[in-house]
Amino acid sequence: PGSAQRAELLLEAMIAQFETQGRKHLKPDTVSFTAVIDAMSKDNSSSHQAIKAEALLWRMLSFRDSSIKPNEKTFTSVIHAYARDASVESSRRAELLLKRMSQEANVEPNICTYNAVLDTFAKCGLAEKADDLLHKIMLERKVKVDRLSFTACIESWATKQVPVSADKAEALLKEMHNLYKQGGYDGVQPDLITYNTTLHAICNSRVANSGYRAEALLHQMLSTSELPSPDTVSYNTVIMAWSRSSGDFSSAENAENLLQMMCQRHQTSSGPKPDVISFNATINCWARSKRPDKAQRAIQLLDQMKDPSSEFGHLKIQPDLITYNSVLNACATTTSNGNAKDKSVILMYTMDLLADLEGSTTQVRPDSVSYTTALKACCNRNLSATHLAVSIFERCCNAGQVSSSVLQYFKMSDFKSYEQMIGKRTLNDLPKDWIRNVRSNRKRWR
Repeated sequence: PGSAQRAELLLEAMIAQFETQGRKHLKPDTVSFTAVIDAMSKDNSSSHQAIKAEALLWRMLSFRDSSIKPNEKTFTSVIHAYARDASVESSRRAELLLKRMSQEANVEPNICTYNAVLDTFAKCGLAEKADDLLHKIMLERKVKVDRLSFTACIESWATKQVPVSADKAEALLKEMHNLYKQGGYDGVQPDLITYNTTLHAICNSRVANSGYRAEALLHQMLSTSELPSPDTVSYNTVIMAWSRSSGDFSSAENAENLLQMMCQRHQTSSGPKPDVISFNATINCWARSKRPDKAQRAIQLLDQMKDPSSEFGHLKIQPDLITYNSVLNACATTTSNGNAKDKSVILMYTMDLLADLEGSTTQVRPDSVSYTTALKACCNRNLSATHLAVSIFERCCNAGQVSSSVLQYFKMSDFKSYEQMIGKRTLNDLPKDWIRNVRSNRKRWR
């Protein structure tokens, strides 16, 4: 059994021996119950831990003994358990507990309790509720809000992923700075997590200027000594913001410039080191771009990652499957405008990438997304592409990576061959060997 289950069993043994055998030295108290509830709130083994924790809390209230009454820590631990569940129902239960603790248990919430409720709202993207609760706490002035209160509220806007997320997050960040400058709110000064959460909210707003706004905030962090210095997550989030500003023709160029700046700062001033996510996000930005040269630019980045003598070689960052799939996607979504030469070049890039993956000396191997994207590149190209589609599909079968998406794009790229090889069969009718290695819900990039 896990630690929570062992703690629960020990508590039950204490209660049994106290009640049936009169062993007073084993009488449980508030600390005993709260310790078990706290263990439940940290246990990931079951989604029912929060319900069990709340049941134990109300069981405490059933005792007439005043030494077995829940306190702020008890209620906060139960609410933390609901925050781990990250569901709308769990946030509803957490909000209800907040009301009931003062009404039925005569226990007043402290800032940790409020922050735990705000955390449940943040996990579910219940931004309006989080915002209302935050400002209600400030209005009532029974407890002082802190950095965690505001950061949870900003996170709720990041999770909600709506166009106003950027405005709301930046307004909350500004409010934090104003409160700190006014005095009396020393614990509200934003830290790196607050800034990274704000960047995440800007990125997730997906508005046309999200890349510019995110990078502007990053440069504030770099140029203002009072602000936290950005880390790798900060840079990566801004690069991702550029990838979601794909309507801007210069987005991919801006993302790559930021990656280069990150590398230069790492070399010259001990700035944060780029990681594979930094490169994958930049390549994904090229894949989403409308630039006609995006396949070449994505391949160029991939080659620089692999070449020890390149400007990125000193970083020793090896491409992973997400890197390759993102480059393949750049090829598949390149518009050739009817130019036969351009179509042939894209197909050549695609086949070279697939061969590179299949012959990799590392643990990187193509998955169903790789083959799907390669087949997507064959669609609407030229006559030679239909022959390549058969070759890609056969290699996919040998790799055991045939998925519904693979079948869809094989049919689109070469309908005649699809009818001959698949016909009316569904995925479930195919040889098990063809689908043996397919994993569902795999992400193409981080």
